[in-house]
Amino acid sequence: MVAEAGVSGLISRVLRDYLCYHIYEVEPVKALGGLVKVNMNVAVPKAVLVPKVQSSWYKQVDIVPGNTNGPLFSFGVIDMLEHVVCVWNEGIDRSARDQLPGLLAMLLRDIENKESTVDNSSGSGTESESEELGVKSNKSPRSSQLSRQSMLLHRLVALLCSMLPHEAVQRSLVGEGLNAVMDMVLDDHRNSLAMLSALSSQKIYIAEPLIASGFLIKLIGTIQTHMENKEMENVAMMFRTFVRFMKSSARTNQLLLDEFKRCNGYRFVLHLVSNFQTSPLLLDDVLSDLRDLVFIGPGLELAEKSMEQVGNAHVLYLARNTPAFAVHCILLFRLELKMVVEGSAAHSRIEEYLSNAMDCIQGEECILQQLEEDIEGESFLLSLLDSVLTIYSSNPVNFGLLDEQFNLMSGLLASLGALIVIPDDVVFVILKVRCLFCPSSRVLIFCSC
Repeated sequence: MVAEAGVSGLISRVLRDYLCYHIYEVEPVKALGGLVKVNMNVAVPKAVLVPKVQSSWYKQVDIVPGNTNGPLFSFGVIDMLEHVVCVWNEGIDRSARDQLPGLLAMLLRDIENKESTVDNSSGSGTESESEELGVKSNKSPRSSQLSRQSMLLHRLVALLCSMLPHEAVQRSLVGEGLNAVMDMVLDDHRNSLAMLSALSSQKIYIAEPLIASGFLIKLIGTIQTHMENKEMENVAMMFRTFVRFMKSSARTNQLLLDEFKRCNGYRFVLHLVSNFQTSPLLLDDVLSDLRDLVFIGPGLELAEKSMEQVGNAHVLYLARNTPAFAVHCILLFRLELKMVVEGSAAHSRIEEYLSNAMDCIQGEECILQQLEEDIEGESFLLSLLDSVLTIYSSNPVNFGLLDEQFNLMSGLLASLGALIVIPDDVVFVILKVRCLFCPSSRVLIFCSC
């Protein structure tokens, strides 16, 4: 539980420093009450927007975390904290130095977990306060109080999310503050995606603490829970946000990417993609995110800078993460094995290539047996082939780099002569890839077919 005195004391100090910095003469700051009294007869910097609201509705305290008796937040406090973060040049660094982001995260987590209670005494005058504001409302005092509380919570979430991308803020999240942020991401709060997206917007500076806490394993578990519950839209959204998170971490170092492989993350991705084969619209989105994962790795930040400076888009789409491409290969090889004649030479070659791809993600035989039962369908095969074609086309280097390691094209071509049924669309895509990247082999391929 957040200690009320610790939060209130810190907020009061940050706000008081901010006001003293910007305003010549300030009456005592009453931060917990949500009312900052300013002498309006003196100059006030234009950037500082101090609301001049006389109604007690504005001053009223709405958020009381857990079972504590004291108030912590009101609209006035949130207003001033927003100005500290967004207007004051030193606001982010000062807030981080005082560990304000971590305390805000703990407060928000406690409110989310306990569905914070509302102080009935503060809501007793709601109707008269609404009339004072010139607003007639048919809502009960209780519902009006909850509405205000919801508004405050949204603003608190937005405030914390605006702070999370900054290096100083991330590095200030130690101990319970970091745990609070991770809890909100992992425990399926309604703000979990917002928190993860905020962390993913620029760079990740706290890879070591995240690894030490087992964050990636827990995040994978959270997404798997959604899969088991067949909440596939949520799974797709979380996977997209996760890929952006990994991309942000790769701009700083490769620690989280290496940790993802160590904790069998690509086995998880393999099952995740196979679960979307019956949802074509969602499958396209998931494969797009999987392609993005292929392009994440060493040199990403330099490639982004090169893109900005000289407009060279190819460098962004270099295949840096071969285990992510191995997921494509494994799924394609499994589908091919189910379609070719068992015992044929092509079947043996594809099994060999499949084993090589499984080694890349540290896969096991039990995974193959489950995939054999789970995946099927020409449309799934075409979607995977289209994704591979996109990867190869994104950078001319990718075909030689990836096909030399995984023999994907050799396996696909070998399967053409041994397919029980040869779908025209599948043949067209395979030949299109081969003709684009090995033009000298065109005549031989068409003759052999």
